[in-house]
Amino acid sequence: MRPAERLPGQLAVPAEHGKRLRAEPIAQLYEQGRVHPVGAWPELEQQMVTWVAGMDSPDRMDAAVHGLTQLAGTDPSGTGGTPYQDGRLSGRR
Repeated sequence: MRPAERLPGQLAVPAEHGKRLRAEPIAQLYEQGRVHPVGAWPELEQQMVTWVAGMDSPDRMDAAVHGLTQLAGTDPSGTGGTPYQDGRLSGRR
């Protein structure tokens, strides 16, 4: 697959900011108890608790951060969250 091609449903995600900066709003959601993973994700959990800034990019953690950023409507710049307006999470805790 050429770099410019994307599969249906894939999002183009700019890598302008450092991984740690992008992950901070998502880490805050976990700390606030606003993210509730369903099922067992041992490989993802391992990456989340062992990754240190400067290490190679962990695939599962990157995917979780990007996906949760889209779902939660957090600011991808890492400067804080922005409230979502479309109601996609209404009724969820």
